[in-house]
Amino acid sequence: MEFDNKPIEWLDDDRYFEGRNSIPDDVYFRYSGKHVALTPDGTRILASGDSYEEVDAKLESIGINVSAIVHDYFDDQPFCQI
Repeated sequence: MEFDNKPIEWLDDDRYFEGRNSIPDDVYFRYSGKHVALTPDGTRILASGDSYEEVDAKLESIGINVSAIVHDYFDDQPFCQI
C-alpha cells in the first residue's frame, strides 16, 4: 500500500510493523516522547507533536487527510514486534 492521501480502508499490520521497525534508531530517537503520524506502511514520519491534536493540526495545515495516516507514539525505546 502506498501513501496517497486517501483514507485507509484497511491496514496491513504486518507491513506497518515491518516498516516501523525499519526506521533507524537515530531517527526514532529524534521523535522520542512524541506523538507521530506515519504513512500506512510505517516507513515515513509525516508530522509529530506533543499530542494527537497537535499532530492532526499540522497535518491539516499541509493538506494531509488525517484519516490517511497512522497515529503512533514513540517512547524512549525503539519498537520491536515480538
